[in-house]
Amino acid sequence: MYPLLTLPVMPRQDGKVAIVTGGGRGIGYEVVRHLARLGAHVIIGTRGLAAIKRIYEEDKEARGSTVNTLAYTQILLEKQT
Repeated sequence: MYPLLTLPVMPRQDGKVAIVTGGGRGIGYEVVRHLARLGAHVIIGTRGLAAIKRIYEEDKEARGSTVNTLAYTQILLEKQT
């Protein structure tokens, strides 16, 4: 059995911007959630919008507010041949 991941204690990140690639699942997803809870503006690099909506809803419920907005831009990447 693997030990649970314990995130480091970090100060509030209000006014900071974080870019997390692979933020739609796994470790990236957990890092996004942690930074958002600390007040950072998080830019998420992911292939799926579902994870972004899930993070947004969790954050909105935690804050008890409907003031937050979700903005996203879909970027389509093509495989190079």
